Amino acid sequence: MDNSINWPYFLSNPLSDLAIGTAAGLVSKSTFLGTVATATAWLTADLYNRNAQYWEDSAMMILKGQITGVKLTVTPNCGNSYPAVFRTYTRY
Repeated sequence: MDNSINWPYFLSNPLSDLAIGTAAGLVSKSTFLGTVATATAWLTADLYNRNAQYWEDSAMMILKGQITGVKLTVTPNCGNSYPAVFRTYTRY
């Protein structure tokens, strides 16, 4: 802001207070879709980090000789519900 305009006069009137308050409310307002998007992004990152941590731990255990490998077992779901298969990882 420069000194050529009396900015405090414009910022201190009731209409600008209402406009600034409304703009701040709209910017900071959390909509349902925004909340869902944030939760989905957090859940995806959390699951990815858990999966990455599992494989990192497995690799370290193999290098230390605690286990010899990881086995993936795929079991079909006989019902009509989700998920179609169950995946089970086993360290051996």
